[in-house]
Amino acid sequence: MIRGDAAPGRTRRPADHGRGCSPAPVDSGRSGGGTWNAATSGAQAAVRRDRPPAVGDGGLRAAARGGAVRPGGAMPERLLEHDLEELKKLLLTMAGEVERQLGLAIRALVERDSELAEAVIAGDAVIDQREVEVDHRVIELIVRTRPMARDLRLAMTAIKIAPDLERVADHAVSIARQALLLNQVPPLKAFITIPRMAEAATAMVRDAISAFVQG
Repeated sequence: MIRGDAAPGRTRRPADHGRGCSPAPVDSGRSGGGTWNAATSGAQAAVRRDRPPAVGDGGLRAAARGGAVRPGGAMPERLLEHDLEELKKLLLTMAGEVERQLGLAIRALVERDSELAEAVIAGDAVIDQREVEVDHRVIELIVRTRPMARDLRLAMTAIKIAPDLERVADHAVSIARQALLLNQVPPLKAFITIPRMAEAATAMVRDAISAFVQG
């Protein structure tokens, strides 16, 4: 056997000139596997980027419409509008009752009507109940619809208006009680200025509530 020739049945391995180096990367063009993996990774990344926020079915529908997503899911706008309208109606009812109480108290004072004064005092419980109803309605509105921005400010304004209206009704009760006391003594003179003041105060209450309701 000549030295240097390979033995029969053995394949001579070429010299490893790159010993110690990293193996050459697989040619993706030959096997096709590298190309498929790269395309799949790109598609998965695109899906992750385009995935909508996980906010529930309502949030997905809102995202599909291009609208803003409320925390915890999108609530129907018509539900919020309905609750706000009901809140305004309740405040209008309360304001009307307060206006009536004030007018009756002035009449009881001017006309020396003790029975009317007693009716004003008894009717104060209704106004107190209206204030509680407004508080509950605002809390329910916030919990159900989670209003934001202008709608939230309107709800919080309503919860501040109700105590002011109740305070006006308390003043009407005070006038009625004073009327009961004055009715026990002979009249001194006719009341002229007080009815005018009451009319001006009633107009102020009416204008304030109208401004709130009309926005």
